[in-house]
Amino acid sequence: MEHQRPTTDARDLAPPPDAGTLGLGDDGAWQILFRRHLAHPIDRVWAALSQPDHQREWLPGVRIEVRAGGSVHFDFGDEGSAEGTVEVVEAPTLLEHSWCWSDEPPSTVRWELATADDGGTELVLRHRAVDQGPAADFAVGWHGILDALRAHLDGGAPATDYGALDAWYRVAAQRS
Repeated sequence: MEHQRPTTDARDLAPPPDAGTLGLGDDGAWQILFRRHLAHPIDRVWAALSQPDHQREWLPGVRIEVRAGGSVHFDFGDEGSAEGTVEVVEAPTLLEHSWCWSDEPPSTVRWELATADDGGTELVLRHRAVDQGPAADFAVGWHGILDALRAHLDGGAPATDYGALDAWYRVAAQRS
C-alpha cells in the first residue's frame, strides 16, 4: 500500500495572526495595508519607530532620519535594500516616506499611530502604489517588521514563520 503525504493547498491556509491585506485602495492604486494594536502608549511606539537607538534594536539595517527630507534606508542583506526620503512627519502620529526598491517604481510608506481606547496604540501601515508583482514579498517583509516592532516593545523576540507568511501572502496577492 502506497502512502501519500497529505498536501496543503496554500489557498486553504488560514490567515496568519495580524495579517495585512493586499489589493486596490480607494484611489485605484495597489496597496498593502496592516492594522496592528500595540499594548504600549503612543509615545513609546513613536520612540521605537523614530529614534535611531531603538531602530537598531528591533530592526538592524534600518535607518530612518525622522525629519522632513531625512534619508530612509532598509537593508535586508542578500534580499536587497530600499532607499527613500521622509516626506511627512507629525510626531507622534504620522511618518510618511518614499520607498525605492531596485527595478520597481517608487512607492510610499505611511505609518499612522493613534491612541487606542485602552491606552495602547493603533498602528496603521500603508504601502501604496506598489506593483502587484512584488506585493506579496513586500507584505511578508512588512509583516515581519511589525512582528519585530511588537516584540521589541514587549521585551521579547519575534517568532515569525516566514515560510508560512510567504505561502499565504502569495495566494492573497493572486486573489486580489
